[in-house]
Amino acid sequence: PAVDFGFSSELLNKFNENTPEECKTWRTARLSTFVRFSAIIYAALFHEPLPSPSSSSSSSFSADEDFKEMLIILGYPNPSSVLFDVSLAEEASRYMLTLHAVCPTPFKFSLIKLPQTLKQLQEDYEGIVCTGCSSQNKPILCLVCGSIVCLADCCRRGKKGEATTHAFLCSGGSNMYILLETSPVILTHLGISTVFGSPYLDLYGEEDFFNVRGLPLLLNQNRYNQLTNMMRTFSISD
Repeated sequence: PAVDFGFSSELLNKFNENTPEECKTWRTARLSTFVRFSAIIYAALFHEPLPSPSSSSSSSFSADEDFKEMLIILGYPNPSSVLFDVSLAEEASRYMLTLHAVCPTPFKFSLIKLPQTLKQLQEDYEGIVCTGCSSQNKPILCLVCGSIVCLADCCRRGKKGEATTHAFLCSGGSNMYILLETSPVILTHLGISTVFGSPYLDLYGEEDFFNVRGLPLLLNQNRYNQLTNMMRTFSISD
């Protein structure tokens, strides 16, 4: 007998209770993490480029356009065309059981390993230059792959800085960097950036970007785990 995971009833109820536009927003939010993660794996395995803002016909690259391009890359059908098909529930159940039997332990994503103190981090990367301009002009460290990237304008390509360009090449448009000089983490998603804070805190659990108090700044694992979870679930845009 087929195993009922409850996917069909949940999806159909959701679609029956909401307007088409609400369903579209809900669908994209639920599936975008899976689709983006799948596209990154596909690009890594087959050396295929991921979509970038330049591939969009409009000046702004919305999350919905990003979602559609990922579907095209993977050859996935439009979710709206299959979510109403209850007959797919049995096939989905069989697939899930097969997948669990073949790969019972999923891959656990992690950011790069950081040293226990900010001082050690800065010493480790002292003298390492940007591969684009061979300088250390406002260096930031990619927490996904460990590359040094310029935050300054020297490596800007048109309207895109190197952090945005690297984010698309490294992780499909969403990425996080740590500013080596002062330690705040910069989050970027589809060309929009914000500052999260620092994973390095003093003995009182406080940030000290310019080391004004002179206390040792230690890696706070809980905060770094929070960053890891944000990257793993692609929730930077939230």
